[in-house]
Amino acid sequence: MKLTIRERGQRVAQYLWSKGKQTIRGIARATGLSTSSVYRHQQGIERRAQHPESYFWETAAGSGWLKVLVDWSGLLLWHQTGSRGSRASRNS
Repeated sequence: MKLTIRERGQRVAQYLWSKGKQTIRGIARATGLSTSSVYRHQQGIERRAQHPESYFWETAAGSGWLKVLVDWSGLLLWHQTGSRGSRASRNS
């Protein structure tokens, strides 16, 4: 089965947290991912690491929680606008 982008990112993040800073080739060998994939995920992790809470989003639990948060936000927005269109068109 093919890994999702989230699963590949989690695999790279878990390896980095357990082993510390490593070469891209070393991470690729250990995780079974291509060097380009490891490089892209490592860049993303570094960008997200600017925010202290970003560690949580890299975990499976954080990813699941984020999906629920986004789903509920969308549901709330849909509920506020209703099924007849946007709020602006109802007020016109």
